[in-house]
Amino acid sequence: MEMHDTASSSSLPIANSQPRTRWFCRYGCVVEGDGVNRVFIGDTLVGEYDPRDRDLGARNIVLVMLAQQPKIHLGHLAAAFAISEEHLRRLRQAAKVDGYGALLTRARGCAERDEMAPAKVRELRVLFEEGWNSTDATRRQRRRGRVSRSTVSRERRRWQVEKEAAHSANVAVPVTVPVESQQPLFEDVDATVVRGNEAPTPTLVHANAPTVVGHALDSATDAIAGSAVGAVAIGVNDARVEGPNDVPTTSGSGVVDDANTDAEDTDAEGVVAVDPIVGATKADGTIAELAGEVVAEGITKVIIDDGGAIASVHADDSAAADRPVTELIAAAAEFNELELPEAGADHALASDERERGPVAPLRSRPAASGRLVQHVGSWLLMALAHQHGLHEEAEQLGGGDATRIAMDAALAALAIGERTVEGVRRLATSTAPLLLRCDHTPTASAVRRRLHAFADEHGPVLMARIGERYLDAARAEANEPAVFYVDNHLRTYTGQEVVRRGWRMQDKRVLPGASDYYVHDEAGRPVFRIDTPSHDSLCQWLMPIVTRLRAGLGAEERILLVFDRAGAFPVEMATLRDAGVEFVTYERRPYPDLAPSDFDRAVVVRGETYGVHESRLKNLGAGRGRVRRIALRTPDGKQINLLAISTAPLEQLVGFLMGEPDPDAPSGRWQQENAFKHGVERWGINQLDGRKVEPYPPGTIIPNPARRRNERALKIVRADEGRARCALAAESLTDKRRTRAESDLADAIQRRVALELARPLIPDRAPIEQTELAGKLVRHPAKLKAVVDTIRIVCANVEAELADVIARTLKRPREAKKVVANVFAAPGRVDVTPSEIRVRLSPAANRSEHAAIRRLLADITVRKLTLPGDVRRRPLRFELHIS
Repeated sequence: MEMHDTASSSSLPIANSQPRTRWFCRYGCVVEGDGVNRVFIGDTLVGEYDPRDRDLGARNIVLVMLAQQPKIHLGHLAAAFAISEEHLRRLRQAAKVDGYGALLTRARGCAERDEMAPAKVRELRVLFEEGWNSTDATRRQRRRGRVSRSTVSRERRRWQVEKEAAHSANVAVPVTVPVESQQPLFEDVDATVVRGNEAPTPTLVHANAPTVVGHALDSATDAIAGSAVGAVAIGVNDARVEGPNDVPTTSGSGVVDDANTDAEDTDAEGVVAVDPIVGATKADGTIAELAGEVVAEGITKVIIDDGGAIASVHADDSAAADRPVTELIAAAAEFNELELPEAGADHALASDERERGPVAPLRSRPAASGRLVQHVGSWLLMALAHQHGLHEEAEQLGGGDATRIAMDAALAALAIGERTVEGVRRLATSTAPLLLRCDHTPTASAVRRRLHAFADEHGPVLMARIGERYLDAARAEANEPAVFYVDNHLRTYTGQEVVRRGWRMQDKRVLPGASDYYVHDEAGRPVFRIDTPSHDSLCQWLMPIVTRLRAGLGAEERILLVFDRAGAFPVEMATLRDAGVEFVTYERRPYPDLAPSDFDRAVVVRGETYGVHESRLKNLGAGRGRVRRIALRTPDGKQINLLAISTAPLEQLVGFLMGEPDPDAPSGRWQQENAFKHGVERWGINQLDGRKVEPYPPGTIIPNPARRRNERALKIVRADEGRARCALAAESLTDKRRTRAESDLADAIQRRVALELARPLIPDRAPIEQTELAGKLVRHPAKLKAVVDTIRIVCANVEAELADVIARTLKRPREAKKVVANVFAAPGRVDVTPSEIRVRLSPAANRSEHAAIRRLLADITVRKLTLPGDVRRRPLRFELHIS
């Protein structure tokens, strides 16, 4: 039997080196190209189909015919045709019961819907312009010709997209005044017109074009319902989108976001290219494919007079749904005193995720008295964050009052248990302006956009400066090293984008996401973090972290790093030693086991007695020298070796890595692990914060997925070969089973040889443009998250500081952070005097906790903290009020 036929081996699907070719057997594949999928058996084209068509009858027939072949794996066949195995099973069942004719009638998507009457379209759009949502518009429509809520929702989505098209094209929406005559707002508006079947030319539309809202748009809806809107409104529905995030997004309720560009999507000129395509029938299909979150708040731009006086009116969607547009115009007069965005600030204000247009400016207001202010306990967090330097550093970097208000809003949202910036919505009470000391309640969108504008220029710098402050506070006493814990943390990603994967130790597997390297001080409080979307190893980041620590502490300060086995490699340990950095870590196996009699000393670790032996040094090999080795024997007889470069006592090094003798006191490297868990659950360090993505630059070297697939296939085929050889070696094997086993063995050997021949030709790592991930692999920009994570780091340090104080007087010290969280979320009374600001808090607590909280507030009052943005710098006086 010839098992190594060269001709047959060369035609095997070896590791799929062609990304657009999907193999379903050794001689069959599906090839993508020019928008058409072609099915080949050998070198014969057996069929082709357009995967975007609704009618896929031809594909279904070819698919079912191939599924009848016994040598074709149904799972591989389904994967090659990009369908699920369940869908393939249903197609086969339909062909078996009703014949191939049933396959021709199975169209994708829902049936074609009848178009609404133009009069009904005009009626609904008048309701939309008055501010009613889909549910209210369904209830308020006339009885004659009533349509369902889903139809109203679909029409509202189409109306919003058309309105966005007019917005983007810098075309003013015509208004209808109460009288019969109508005066156009702008005379020199360029309109895009499509005549007949002429191919339209690409049109440049400004991404930051303002929105003009007037009275009830009767004449506007007439134009939208007619054919005149095909040039602009419907054209943008099916417009060719230049970027993956330049499309409108919809929520689960089907409402299209009125603003849809990310901060990074808006370029310096604020211009994007749109190619209008006439085709209203495709609008529903396009909208149905969009995903995203509904922006809960809106910004309405109103033109007040012919002179062009503009006021930005900020209103929630819920409020806009309860009053007509005419009331918004009347309310605009009350906001004439608001400051307009400064010259050159439009781009910064409009550059926000899924938003467009300027943000209503936030103006600072002095602190005022209030009988009952919700969440005023968050002032304690704001004042301590101000003392830690958060607001001072932001102000030095160019942040003004609006940035201060946005940071205070984020701090308050985190204080009450919300883990994201979107939690600002939970602050929207009647006392929110008093809480944040601003002229009106900021929305989550406004806060996120202001932080985004600040982060674009100063995000990483702010984190570096706050890290330097905490490094300065972490300086050790004389002749003692400053201890820092270093470890990575994987933020898993569950979205639809393709991102790089990293190893998550808790799950024992690789998962999509981004890795962050955190540095914590000896007490387990975060100092700074470094994000690594490429999931670099700890060895690659140890020396950059040392450089940053040296810059913050100075060259003379002793530094002792504590890390796990991921950094315990000879080269890195020798580099740290040569840089004058002390460290302690675990030794990687294998290492020799010592006899029980060799452990001649004892040390207590978290209440358990360990045997200790330290005599010989660890040789790093290759002339790198030796390091200190400490062998520990656990109570159950296991041996753990530690490696260190330090003159500190043995007991101190063991305590840094494994824990102090007291089992109840937090100590050891587990402080950092506990900080990760608490940071995820309390402060939301795993949140994306920004959902904008960007592609990797060309030339980025990534692990080759083709090589990984080859390795996996080789592992599987070797297992198949082993099973076949075991089957042949079995005794009392019948001729039929022997023939089958020999056939399986020959097939396994043939596949193994083919994969082994292809393996040297597939590199382990390759430039991204040379892999199948070209155009698919993306990453999340880190600037906005750097600012939000800096706020989280400050919050964690403030919380730890207060927990240390209150734990001394609590009956249950382990619940200190829970009590502090209740204080942050507490309501209270505010009395402002010329000399001080008195805050009387009413937190949820029992009797013993009330006593501890009273002592904590008295200790905080002695510090004479001040609120950020208070020009008089009046000290805060906190008291406990028990009703």
